[in-house]
Amino acid sequence: MQILNRFLLPGLSVALILSLVSQRGRSQGVLAPQGPPAPSMKTLDQTEPRIPVSGPMAITTPGSYYLTGNILAGDDIASPFTITSSQVTFDLRGYSIFCANSTSGIEVNSGDQVVIQNGSIRGGAFGVSVADVNAGVGSVKLERLQITAATSAGISASGANRAIVVSDCILSNIGSTDPKGVVVPANAIIGHAGMTVRNCVIDTVYPTSGTKSCGLRLTADAFAIGNTISNCGVGINSGKIQNNLTNHCGSTFSGTTDAGGNN
Repeated sequence: MQILNRFLLPGLSVALILSLVSQRGRSQGVLAPQGPPAPSMKTLDQTEPRIPVSGPMAITTPGSYYLTGNILAGDDIASPFTITSSQVTFDLRGYSIFCANSTSGIEVNSGDQVVIQNGSIRGGAFGVSVADVNAGVGSVKLERLQITAATSAGISASGANRAIVVSDCILSNIGSTDPKGVVVPANAIIGHAGMTVRNCVIDTVYPTSGTKSCGLRLTADAFAIGNTISNCGVGINSGKIQNNLTNHCGSTFSGTTDAGGNN
C-alpha cells in the first residue's frame, strides 16, 4: 500500500480510487441479454397484405391476390376470374386454372396497373382476354404464364391498348376443330397498338399450314421482341419486330416492319 501511495497524485488515496472504479463498474448496467431479440423486419403480409383465392372470383378492389390451389371451372362458369379494378396483382403461384366451356380463364374488363403472373391456364376460348382503353383498361402486365389448349387465342387484347406487356410466357396447342372435324383458325396472341410481346415461346397454332393461323397477330404499332414461334400458319402478322425466330411456319413474317435480327 505504501508503494502504491508513492505514485498517487497529492490528495488522492487508494480508497478513493477503488471507490471510483467500483462506481464506474456499476454504471455499466446489466450486460446480459434479457431475452431473444425482437423481429426487426416486417413480414411480406405486413408490407403487402395478400388476399388468398381458392375458387372462381370477381376481383373488384385493389390488392395483391394469390391462388391457394388449382382451379377447376365448371361448365356453367363463363369466366373463372374477372378483374374490374386498378392496382391489382394476381399471382397464380404455379397453380393451374382449368377451363371447361369458359369464355376466358381470366378477363381484364377494366382497371390500370394490373399484373397477372406465375401460373397455367388450360382450355377456354381465350386464356386471358383484355378489354381496350375505351372500357377503361390502362397498363396490364402478363408474365410467366403457360397457356395451352385455348380454342380461339391464348391471349387477346382487343382494340387500342397503349401499355400492355406480355413477357416470358409459353403458349401451345392453340386452336380447335368444329363438330365436322374442320380446324377453326386460331392465334396464339392477338395484340393491337401499343402492345409489346417479348421473350415468349409459341408452339403449335392450328392449322399449322397455310396463312389462317398466326403465332402473333398484331397491328402496325405493336411490338414483338425476342420471341420463338413454331408450327403455325404465319409466324408474325404485322407489327414492328426484332430478334424473333420462327420454325416450321407456312410463312415467317407478313406485313411487318423489320428492326433486325429476325430469323
